[in-house]
Amino acid sequence: MPDTPSADRLIRDWSGLPARLLDVRFKRLEAEERFRFGGSSSAAFVLVSSGKGHLTLGKETAYSFDGAYAIHVSCRSELALTAEHETELYLFDYAFPGTDCMNEYSKESADLAFTPSDLLELKRSFDLLLAQWHRLKALDQLRLTSHLYESVHIFLKQQQESEKNKTANPADRRVLRALRYMIGHLSRTVTLAELAETAGCGTRRLSQLFRERFERSPLQVLIGIRMRQAKKDLKSTSANLQQIAEQVGYANAYSFSRQFKQSCGLSPEQYRRSDASVHRLGESDSTSASAAARLLSDLQAAENIGREAACLPAAEVRTKHSSPPIGAPAVFIPGPTRTVSTVMGNIEVPDRPRRIVTDWSIGHLLALGEQPIGAPSTLTDNGGLLDAYWKAAPADIGRHNEISYARIIELDPDLILTWNREAYASYARIAPTLVFESDHCGGMENEMHRLGQWIGRKKEAEAWIRQARLRTYNLRSRLAARFAKPATFTLADPYWCDAQVTLIGNAAYRGGRAVYDRLNLSSPSSLRRMLAGSGQDSARVGESELEANLGEWVLVMNYDASHNLTSAPQWNREAVARRHRIVDLPWNRYFQSDPLSSLLQAEELTQMLDRPFSPF
Repeated sequence: MPDTPSADRLIRDWSGLPARLLDVRFKRLEAEERFRFGGSSSAAFVLVSSGKGHLTLGKETAYSFDGAYAIHVSCRSELALTAEHETELYLFDYAFPGTDCMNEYSKESADLAFTPSDLLELKRSFDLLLAQWHRLKALDQLRLTSHLYESVHIFLKQQQESEKNKTANPADRRVLRALRYMIGHLSRTVTLAELAETAGCGTRRLSQLFRERFERSPLQVLIGIRMRQAKKDLKSTSANLQQIAEQVGYANAYSFSRQFKQSCGLSPEQYRRSDASVHRLGESDSTSASAAARLLSDLQAAENIGREAACLPAAEVRTKHSSPPIGAPAVFIPGPTRTVSTVMGNIEVPDRPRRIVTDWSIGHLLALGEQPIGAPSTLTDNGGLLDAYWKAAPADIGRHNEISYARIIELDPDLILTWNREAYASYARIAPTLVFESDHCGGMENEMHRLGQWIGRKKEAEAWIRQARLRTYNLRSRLAARFAKPATFTLADPYWCDAQVTLIGNAAYRGGRAVYDRLNLSSPSSLRRMLAGSGQDSARVGESELEANLGEWVLVMNYDASHNLTSAPQWNREAVARRHRIVDLPWNRYFQSDPLSSLLQAEELTQMLDRPFSPF
């Protein structure tokens, strides 16, 4: 069968161009949660392994999915996915170094979307890629490259198989859909009604189709598939019987062992100790499972049913590493270096980095006199108080929660500063990377000390801390003179969530540090008790709880018209203004919470509070 234009384009590119892997991730979406990717010079393969929802690919193409779905997002194209139910997906982001994605390689669209013909095979390849991605030693890179090209091969092979399957007769398509559903839900109870609904026919009709094809019922075929997978798990893993039982859809080891012995003639323990080549499934299960495999093979839907599915949980690959990557290409650090201790282990960095990219800590760097060369536009566009500290605008590397690794590569940084442990493996393949978790430092001064030591600006950090102490003292003295008696203050955001007002404590966001740390202002005792009882630094309250937690002064996040916010019924500004003094805080100036931003916010807020207010 001839290739589709999109698949043909991808096969040509992957056969003739060296690819660079930028990121590999696993993501779980809650119902109604949205996921976006694209619009940059990189492309991605995406596998929805379970869930239900809809998506748009490119400018106009819309799809819906219920179960597994495979997608390729081409360079400059965009994927927008909305989950209707809980959805799990894998993504790997890549680019072809040295090529412009708008050149002759991109004149044809390379967007693809299809239902995988063998979810276990494709999922296993993505799981292996994800596990290898977090292993950063030199030899591991060779295996990573092998897994990468194998994953692409499986993806494109299944895309072509899906095209051919469109020509299968309706009966075969129903049986195929049922088989795929079995494979995709091997670890849980599957009913005949579920299979029939997936196949698009009644239970009686589906049973008839299976008996015509396999001389077995759907559930008998399912048992055969489970036993094939169990045999592979027993031989290829060290999992105990309870774990294997759960992986192949049995509640406990007893019921699994009973079925296994009935099907295979040996207990699971005996099979594990035996020579696998001389023991096979029982005749009935073997017949049905093999016939199902032949059907899938005949239609090029899969080479067999019993692919190894030793999928590694995402949690198992979130490990710490003590050495920087020696990947493709290797990270080379010119000039003097030193080693710093971080949550990811000991990392070798330039003694005095000059080209820093950060995905969050802009204010920290500016306070130390360091100008990052790249930063997210969502931070630079909402950091108005920091504008005076920039000598030149940094390059845009995307949104702070949707970073473009391809753009960072183009900037050629000598150090990357991130808040995100999960992105470490992606960043560390580009440049030495430091995970800076500022909220774990024990205060703003400690944050500045640590970062100053890391980037070779220890003296600058100490000087800035002395200056910040003096400026903070002057602000507190000014407010002490302004208020003859202590006043209470509530920091509120009426628009952060639906139907509730968010009350913010001494939090590292939305002005919390400026109000309660820098200025040392007091919140109402009821709000302090609520936050202390919950262990949180903010609380969401409804209209009935709002009044009891408002101080004499209410500091309100004020959004501009560009946010297109609807009215908040839980926030009656006129009613609040009759009992409290309201001060509006421009949201984009109070978005960031680093030591420099919080100091500038405190100075601006002091000016607001020190002006005359008319009596009630």
